[in-house]
Amino acid sequence: METFWQGHENAGRPPLITMALSQKSAGNWQVYMHLMLATVLHLIVIFQMKNIKPLGLFGANAKKTFFRELHFHIQEQAEKEDQSLCTLRMQFLLRAASAVAQSLPEREPESVPSANIDSADSSNQTDYSLASKRFNCILDLARGWELDLDEIRRHYICELYSGGQDLLAQEVKSAVTNNELLASQLLLLAGQRIHNIVFNCAEPATRLGCLTPDVSTFLKKLEDVTLRCNNVSPHLTATLIDQILVYLPDGNREQKLAMSLKDALEDLIKITEVTS
Repeated sequence: METFWQGHENAGRPPLITMALSQKSAGNWQVYMHLMLATVLHLIVIFQMKNIKPLGLFGANAKKTFFRELHFHIQEQAEKEDQSLCTLRMQFLLRAASAVAQSLPEREPESVPSANIDSADSSNQTDYSLASKRFNCILDLARGWELDLDEIRRHYICELYSGGQDLLAQEVKSAVTNNELLASQLLLLAGQRIHNIVFNCAEPATRLGCLTPDVSTFLKKLEDVTLRCNNVSPHLTATLIDQILVYLPDGNREQKLAMSLKDALEDLIKITEVTS
């Protein structure tokens, strides 16, 4: 073998690593802009998002880098972001966050046969892991664009609760800073769940007796709002209301409403357990 290779050591193309090392070094900012564009394109393709112009999400300086070599030096200038561009970016990220949540299967524990629980849990863990990675990509874009991460997290949490993904929502919730605003948003969602318990049954009149006038009025305002998962365990909703009460200020009107919802739900759980 040594005789065969003799005289041919330098024949052929140079190794790929040698070619790579001989290239001009790329600018960090240019590479980062390309990474952001690739992430945007990935989200659009994965979730089949329509009516989005990827380049329209970037400013003039960033657009220049997409039509130059990575090693071409473009002087970074302090670019004043147009408010309409910031709004466009936020709308895109909120749509992407909704798509991530909606890609998860609706959580309906009652419909899972006991023989399939292990396989279902394994599948859920895979789905959760993938959803978390994709949501982190959305947060990375928000950081790069200097957008409000809290708004995106709150939107994602509400989408998760709408799909009955309470456990995953609780994990994301720990990173939220404006918990009072989140609690106000989740109060509406808890009301929608209780609305389903009361009115999506054969005899709603019996269950209406558990409601105070304030709760009844509140639930009627939610008639046009729908959840993606309508079969969430009432006990999960009770846990959600307990968490809401932690973040609402004492004496607040919403806190009083949450307390009334909690009392009504306890009575509704007793009725459903008797009739089931």
